[in-house]
Amino acid sequence: ADDGDAFHCKLISLIELGRYAEAVQAVEAHGELAAGREFEHAYCLYQLNREPEALALLDQAGLDVARNAQLAAQIRFRLGEYARAAELFQVAEGEEGGSAESSVNTLAALVSAGQTDAALAYAEQAGSSDDGAQFELLYNLACAHIEKGELGRAQLLLQRALETCRESLTAEEYSEEEIEVGVDIQGVEADADGILWVVVDDGEDMYIERIEPGGDASSIFPVSFGRDSFE
Repeated sequence: ADDGDAFHCKLISLIELGRYAEAVQAVEAHGELAAGREFEHAYCLYQLNREPEALALLDQAGLDVARNAQLAAQIRFRLGEYARAAELFQVAEGEEGGSAESSVNTLAALVSAGQTDAALAYAEQAGSSDDGAQFELLYNLACAHIEKGELGRAQLLLQRALETCRESLTAEEYSEEEIEVGVDIQGVEADADGILWVVVDDGEDMYIERIEPGGDASSIFPVSFGRDSFE
């Protein structure tokens, strides 16, 4: 038991230091000590872009465990398998309850899968349209309305997203100059042709697009949170 505990401490230390390849080597070299560490192994493989191997381990460990389902969902999302990702995000929510981050990811997956009606129903159930919703939720909800051609509603949501992000950054004591320049926040405007919307780049992947009424919305990219930190 002591050897197993020591190995686990070493494995977690390697992961926290971002030394994923070494962690994988340690797991593969110490099969008995690594028993039951499928999640940690899969997480390292995910970080090394070895998605098929990571998914196989998570399937073996069981997707009825919330963290396994969450990581598998993130991998499916990365691979562009959005419908499956949405299913797995919701499995994880069912196991451990929802959170702002899980709602962002589920909504992003549903919108990316083209399941806009399901996305809007999920948003209503999750309270994503409430005034207290965070930037990413509002942004993803706007993407759903754009997919449905409801550009007026999308414009309002994008404006609320912008305001929410400003309030959040102000509360975190960003200066006005940092908000305008360092975080690259601009405005949301509508013209006679459609919607011109500018999104925030605050370390997550955000995009800037002009959407024409009745035009192709295939370049819309909802935001999801990746697993950049180990839990």
